[in-house]
Amino acid sequence: MKPSYYNITSEINSDELILSNLLSGAIITIDKNSYNLISENRQDKISSELLNKLIIGRFIIPDDFNELNYIQTRLSYHKYRTDLLSLTILPTLDCNFDCTYCYENNTKSYMSRETINQLINFTAINLTGKKRFSVAWYGGEPLLASSTIWKLSEIFIAMSEKLSIDYDASMITNGSLLTKETVDKLIKYKIPTIQVTIDGPKDIHNKMRPFSSKCCNNPNSYDTILDNINYACNKLNVNIRINIGKNNYNKLDTLLNSLKFNKLKDKVTIYVTPIIPFGTSSKVNNNTFSSKCFDYPSFANIEPDLFNTIEKSGFNTGYDFDGSDCSCCRAICLNNWVIDPEGNLLKCWDSIGEPSGIVGHISKPPKEIPMYQNSNLLKWISFNPLNDNKCRECKFIPICMGGCAHRVIKDNVDNNYKCSMTKFNYKQMLKKLYLEAQ
Repeated sequence: MKPSYYNITSEINSDELILSNLLSGAIITIDKNSYNLISENRQDKISSELLNKLIIGRFIIPDDFNELNYIQTRLSYHKYRTDLLSLTILPTLDCNFDCTYCYENNTKSYMSRETINQLINFTAINLTGKKRFSVAWYGGEPLLASSTIWKLSEIFIAMSEKLSIDYDASMITNGSLLTKETVDKLIKYKIPTIQVTIDGPKDIHNKMRPFSSKCCNNPNSYDTILDNINYACNKLNVNIRINIGKNNYNKLDTLLNSLKFNKLKDKVTIYVTPIIPFGTSSKVNNNTFSSKCFDYPSFANIEPDLFNTIEKSGFNTGYDFDGSDCSCCRAICLNNWVIDPEGNLLKCWDSIGEPSGIVGHISKPPKEIPMYQNSNLLKWISFNPLNDNKCRECKFIPICMGGCAHRVIKDNVDNNYKCSMTKFNYKQMLKKLYLEAQ
């Protein structure tokens, strides 16, 4: 037996440690003397009771067990699994907001009747042999094309029922069009989960996420969203996303107090994520904008405090600290597609609007073309973090799996925007969870 390479510790006090295994997801507390015995490969000096726990948690593994080979096997399973079809569909790139950090160049393109029919045909062909069908509605603001969503959803549901396939759907929306009628339609067409972004208290949010001047003269998107969520959260699973930059991170408690005042506590899940300076829009591609953003290590430093603020306010963060199954970014998976209003196929949401991000069209799916003739697709499907020496040697590879594939393939950035943020604050979050469990 030997110690796992992926054991990580966080100190509780001078005598105790929290021991976590990043590959199995197991977490235990252990005295420092026992941990030293594990590290020195002196398991014969450890009590049989503790040794059994260490083996079950895979803190100690057989001498002939190759953990890197295991990670590669799990990665291959996720990348090439044939039982799942995952589609992110943009029925329009049009939007009624003018967010200061939007990475897309929003256009008024909507799916045509021809494209809708091509998408139906594409889906029917690709559902063959699948057990699960997952759809995410995205935009622009997808509800500007609600009739397309209802039509396609009805067909997708019928297809899934006919083939006895599990169907699930979700939507990312700015929340401005979540009328009672729309919410009832979302339920009818089996879209039970939505994500809505609110970026701060009213004054901050209205500056960061205003209505487009082309849409209306109403400067107050904040109250519109809150009014809509108040109804929606009683019927749907509502996740509130807060995009964090240097101009709003210290306003989180004020926003949460407003959400509590509006009786949203216990009704929504809240999570935070950094605003990053990437995309096709000119808004985000300048030094002035970049200076307002946190890179991942900087954001990781404040993330535990942000979570504490959310939890102390009584909201659910939805933070998942579960074990790793070495799952990877969906963009590098064979049966995952992003489909824009023109029917172009992409692999990543961040590639929307990038001509170089297009890997095919739903009228002629890439699988009909030999892979060596489709270099754009090959870059995504062949992405393997284990080919990178730094990733191979990193203890966080089981939970990071190379980080953001788009940042590597398209942006060619360093680890400050590529690696999973968990890498930078894992020990802090580990100790935080331990203290909360006491």
